[in-house]
Amino acid sequence: GTEPPKSPKQSRPAGTAQAKICQPSSACREEVKRAGSKAEGASGRAVEPKAAPSPVKARTPAGKAAGRGANSEKLLQAAVNLRNSKSLRLALSRATQASPALMAKASALLERLAAAESAALQDLRTAERDEAREPPVPWRLLCLDFDRTIAKEHMWGTYKDAPLNQIPVSEETFTDLALFRWLVRAIRKRAGEVVIATFGRADVAGKAMQFALGEDHGVVITTPADYPDPAPEAGIEAARCPEGSSWLGDKNTQLASLARRFGVAATEMILLDDDLHNVQEAAKAGVSAFHAPTGLNKTAVQNVAELIGLTGHAE
Repeated sequence: GTEPPKSPKQSRPAGTAQAKICQPSSACREEVKRAGSKAEGASGRAVEPKAAPSPVKARTPAGKAAGRGANSEKLLQAAVNLRNSKSLRLALSRATQASPALMAKASALLERLAAAESAALQDLRTAERDEAREPPVPWRLLCLDFDRTIAKEHMWGTYKDAPLNQIPVSEETFTDLALFRWLVRAIRKRAGEVVIATFGRADVAGKAMQFALGEDHGVVITTPADYPDPAPEAGIEAARCPEGSSWLGDKNTQLASLARRFGVAATEMILLDDDLHNVQEAAKAGVSAFHAPTGLNKTAVQNVAELIGLTGHAE
């Protein structure tokens, strides 16, 4: 087999007790006068006594409730704007003081998103190998996440919609460039194929593939922009999901599409992703899914190599 390259309290201060506010006695006033006269003689200016601090007004229960309601509204509205089922579930469980109208809107959106994710899971689970396909169906289809898996950092989070020519790609972009190159060669040598399923930008991932594998890298890249909004409102034409979004909820919609495109079953697919949720949902469909929290490094590659019998993998 092909040998891979060697990869290069503070302690909290105690709370300060609130100072007691009181009115000065007549003796106090006389003392202040004497101190003022003494200071005036020394500096030529009269020294006025400091006014007592105003007491802090405590928030009433009604005020606290209003604050919680406003925070609930903001939390839930942010989840609605994000259009992600996981975020919506969390927000609905916490935003108990949000308005009934927003609660209803969020619940309806969550129901539509959950239904779409369930359909994607079933679509992926029922994918079948098509031996009659030309060119021949890959022996295995290795699906890789891009941000924080192939790439060391979250490229979408860092660069968003910056012009492509302003997004640098170098060896330092990759978790382990030499190991990635070896893995692609080893998979293809066994008549397998490598694809990318990312929530980020296709052009950024493509630029990285050109750097790593050349102009004709042959790596299919899929992003949310390849798919319609999974939860459009009734009577409204579904727009495409924007790149950088998590509207799809997990990678199953992308994986199901890749299974059909390459003619493979879910059990012939492998997923490496730094997001545990994506891994768990793909595994439900029969995909051999591996969590790679530190990216495409030796540990991640060993998991793939041991599964499909690649020899000479990183030790």
